[in-house]
Amino acid sequence: MFDNNYMALVEKIVTLERRVGDIRYPEITAPVISSYLALPGLRGFWPMSSVGDGGLCEDLSGQGRDLTYNGNPVYGFDNIAPYIDFDGTGDYLSRADESGLDILGNESYIENPGLTLGGWFNFTNVTQIACCMGKIGGLVTNTSYFLNYRGDLSPKRTQFGISDSSSFYTIGNQNGPNNADEWNFLAGRLTPSTEIKQWINNITASATTSIPATTINTSVDFTIGAYSTLGVPLSGKASMCFLCTAALSDTIINHLYQVSRGMFGV
Repeated sequence: MFDNNYMALVEKIVTLERRVGDIRYPEITAPVISSYLALPGLRGFWPMSSVGDGGLCEDLSGQGRDLTYNGNPVYGFDNIAPYIDFDGTGDYLSRADESGLDILGNESYIENPGLTLGGWFNFTNVTQIACCMGKIGGLVTNTSYFLNYRGDLSPKRTQFGISDSSSFYTIGNQNGPNNADEWNFLAGRLTPSTEIKQWINNITASATTSIPATTINTSVDFTIGAYSTLGVPLSGKASMCFLCTAALSDTIINHLYQVSRGMFGV
């Protein structure tokens, strides 16, 4: 028979374990998806969970911007997180140029016009440059916006950038990731004429000097996993990718990280 002091101690331990669980594993069902679907100015949301015939990556935003399957990437799951796994040798997702993907940052019908994109990424190879997502042809004249990983630099960093047809404007967050097979939340934001900012998990880096008012309107494909020219392919996984024609607030972006991190064991 256990005495009252022992039972009280057990109850405290159970309560503490539940609280730790709440911290490490926040609500990871409906609120995750609804948080992404509620993003202001949402143009596309590709969690890598809904897959059509032939590997078509379905857009859950309701706008029908499904991505074409190229190469032989594999859809899978890590714990409860859906993903697509690129082998770094010709695997990528793409969608041909259309007006909904030509985000200039001056859309007058948006209260906070700009550009925000991101998702969760896991890099198998951490020594190379890899394209995560964007409309990027590699040149300043055929690139609108992009999110890259620069494992080829020291220190390793993630990078967000845009082009206005005459110059690249980039910000590199020199906080890794340094280790393979780790999930990281990456996001980039353009606030026109004001700032470009990049997130890796909850760490940020920004630039505020000579920021352009708009991006260039290019005709290249929107891609995840490689440049539109098929350069710098990603060797690793992507999940919960999104694109918005709005400069999302720090609060919204940090909320996306916090509400979905439990899916990825972060």
